[in-house]
Amino acid sequence: LPEATTHQAKLIWKNGQSEKALAHLLSRKGNMTAKETQFWETLGELSWEMKQPEQSLAAYSVAWKSGSTSVVLAERLIQLNRDLGKPEEAIATGEDATRPNRQNLKGGRWRSRRPERWASTPSNP
Repeated sequence: LPEATTHQAKLIWKNGQSEKALAHLLSRKGNMTAKETQFWETLGELSWEMKQPEQSLAAYSVAWKSGSTSVVLAERLIQLNRDLGKPEEAIATGEDATRPNRQNLKGGRWRSRRPERWASTPSNP
């Protein structure tokens, strides 16, 4: 049912009822596991659009920790952490985005930027 919930919310959202779509997702988030990354990414994106940074950060964090490979998600997670006064979390996400386990980020922008900088850091194997 996670796919159906996410799909239904997207349809409601596309019909111009963002608040109703957000309420739909929020009412079901307690039933979702962390591995339901599409649900968490959709909740994060909708919360982002509706300018609810705390909700967006919470949803994007779940998706990221579950292995999301979305560059947009990573960038927004960094920005949200920075804007909400959590610079250490922003830095940690940026560093995590350049690690081999995230090598296949959708969009590919992360690995090509200044790789020599990351190659010399002690935390990067």
